[in-house]
Amino acid sequence: MAAAAAYGTKFDVLLGHFDVCKQNNANGIVHSTDVAVDLENALAALNQADDNAAAGEDEAAAEEGFTALLESSVKGYVDLNHDIDCQLEILRSMRQALTAGQDLGGGGGVDLVTYFETQFAAAKEQWAARSDVHKYHKDTAYVEFKQKLWEERHPNRPFTLGGEQGLAGDEVDADDDDDFAIVSQVESYKCPLTQLFLEDPLTSKVCNHSYSSDAIKHHIKESLRTQPHGRAECPVAGCKHYVSLTDLKPNKKLKKQADRQRAQIEAEGDDDYAVVN
Repeated sequence: MAAAAAYGTKFDVLLGHFDVCKQNNANGIVHSTDVAVDLENALAALNQADDNAAAGEDEAAAEEGFTALLESSVKGYVDLNHDIDCQLEILRSMRQALTAGQDLGGGGGVDLVTYFETQFAAAKEQWAARSDVHKYHKDTAYVEFKQKLWEERHPNRPFTLGGEQGLAGDEVDADDDDDFAIVSQVESYKCPLTQLFLEDPLTSKVCNHSYSSDAIKHHIKESLRTQPHGRAECPVAGCKHYVSLTDLKPNKKLKKQADRQRAQIEAEGDDDYAVVN
């Protein structure tokens, strides 16, 4: 029993360090996204001020190169986040087994570091075999990165990630991918708590997710009953971060985008009604 308790304490300390890792990783994605948007804005301003077409093309090519580097960094952050989640899952499984007195070696004993490294290597190999579509196109942070760039370049056109061919023989239907991207655009303008379009959206500085102001404040207030530290679990499915009132900041740009999307959908609904009648 003493050994099991010792394992539990040691693993708890180890698992606690991963919160900082995930926080730093989330900050890196936010930074890359902000820099990419700033580049788009700078290029747009330069094009308006410069009548030299050749110079404009050179600037656009350079900006596209920087954007590609930033996209690569975002993919790297997504990969790292997957690594962290895999490590957490393995460590939690090890903790559960060891505190229950189970032998990870199936009766023969095993070095814990070797066991962890073997499990993690298998998880990384499985991840590497997936296509870019399956690794990134359903990741909230990556989709948001692509969406923000799209909105800067094509403010009046529906967002789409575009169909990418799968890797390692993993084919993906481009139509399915486009459908997912368009749905993602609409869903990104909805509050995860109310499932309605965002109202006075507040964005978390921790995980970059957004919520309707009244809804998230109520969510945090309700969490005080069980979380006296003043933080609540992020209500976005799959997000493992916590959010507090001090983490929230108003997002005026997102409010305009959500209002525009809502108006567009309402207008399309009116058009459909007019055709039917």
